[in-house]
Amino acid sequence: MVVHGFSKSYCMTGWRLGWVTGPEWFMRHFHRVRYSASMAANTFAQHGALEALAESSSDYYREVYQDYGARRELFVAAWERAGLAQRPGPGAFVMMIDVRDLGLAAEELAGIMVERARTVMWPGTRFGGCGEGYLRVGLVVPQERLRTFATRLGEVVQAGELL
Repeated sequence: MVVHGFSKSYCMTGWRLGWVTGPEWFMRHFHRVRYSASMAANTFAQHGALEALAESSSDYYREVYQDYGARRELFVAAWERAGLAQRPGPGAFVMMIDVRDLGLAAEELAGIMVERARTVMWPGTRFGGCGEGYLRVGLVVPQERLRTFATRLGEVVQAGELL
């Protein structure tokens, strides 16, 4: 079974549009469940999805993916310069930063970063118990602002201003 959506891959967050595919025996049963949960996507979302999947849109999405990749690399490099090795995932415009080596609770560290680095990041625990030791960051701002945030973060971590 494969479940996918348009939110992240096609910059259509909030449109609540996606698809599921799988073996025929599974899809017969899944269709009954899905039908009771939702009837159909709204018209504008369907038209947007068709345009997103059109060949004419491929250059646009290639540029978007490259831009977010560059933003992710910039942010990962900043954390690594601060002494915190990262293992980023391959996509999306958000990432979970591994801060376990700092020895602070994610909630506490997020507060310190707001106060001292003037940068907002979500504690990973807001996304479940396995998020302890991680901060979630959005990469949706322009690269220049990310550079500024990354510099501030590095200064706070390297200066040992965490306690």
